[in-house]
Amino acid sequence: MRWRTWKDLHPETLVVSGLQPRGRDYESYPYGDYEVVDNPQTLFPHPEFDTRRPPKERVLGIPRENGFGMAFPFIVLESRGDVVVVHDDVQGTRPVVVFWSSRAQAAVAYHPRSGGRALTFEVRDGGFVDVQTGSRWNLEGRAVAGPLEGSALPQVADAYIAFWFAWATFHPNTDVLSGPLRVS
Repeated sequence: MRWRTWKDLHPETLVVSGLQPRGRDYESYPYGDYEVVDNPQTLFPHPEFDTRRPPKERVLGIPRENGFGMAFPFIVLESRGDVVVVHDDVQGTRPVVVFWSSRAQAAVAYHPRSGGRALTFEVRDGGFVDVQTGSRWNLEGRAVAGPLEGSALPQVADAYIAFWFAWATFHPNTDVLSGPLRVS
């Protein structure tokens, strides 16, 4: 998540200062172009990459059993809009909803329910809104306005963000949200 979005969500956040008399310089990224989407170089040798996505593309991954899973590539999510909602049945009988924000460069997966009630989400006026009550939700899965204000969606506990090459290595039978390979 981008710093400005985190700070908007958590204005009281404290950070480690980069102003240290010696040691690591926290002001600069020490790995050069390692994170560049098209850079195939990894820190550890890898015999063969899954070429369905660029190796360094970030994905939100949700594991399933036996090496299966679902990957939500950031490039695909971004190609769908500034704010995106994706409903999926990633875990078989338990539906999930993914919230994406281009501004934050963040994707988060939730179980779409609150107070025992199943919810369906859509993007309205640039934000996440549940169809059932019209409540408005933030990227952290909290209702910030409407009848469900103050409620929180349960986050998918085993979902995480990774580079595509790492996700696909640990989840070789993964499904992938389809879309473009590049955003221009």
